[in-house]
Amino acid sequence: MDLMKQFASNEQLEVEGTWCELGDASVLVAREGNKAYRKVMSKLYEKNRALLDKKNDAAEAKAEEITIEAMATTILLNWEGMEFDGQPFPYSTDNAVKVLAMRDFREVISGYSRDFDRYRLVQEQEALGN
Repeated sequence: MDLMKQFASNEQLEVEGTWCELGDASVLVAREGNKAYRKVMSKLYEKNRALLDKKNDAAEAKAEEITIEAMATTILLNWEGMEFDGQPFPYSTDNAVKVLAMRDFREVISGYSRDFDRYRLVQEQEALGN
């Protein structure tokens, strides 16, 4: 087995994202755990360390808030064709926070961001005919 073919990823795609179909809309999703995500998570964790270390309900709520903020700024990067409650819903970080607060939507985006095949280096090379 060639480990490069099986496991090498495109770091640019991991940060800049790939387009994923979501019904009749599309979302631009970066890879979970990319450098930008780790940096934001680290910064937000340090900023809120005292509360998070308490491991109580308030800490859990803050951890979810931090995850949503980090995903809105580094994972869910754009979308096309989205509506919210029947109205056109343009992409913005604030709108991303709003919809990522919906747990099931967040899980769908997380699933896309964990799909290694979307970010594989060999996939890009195969698409280019190499």
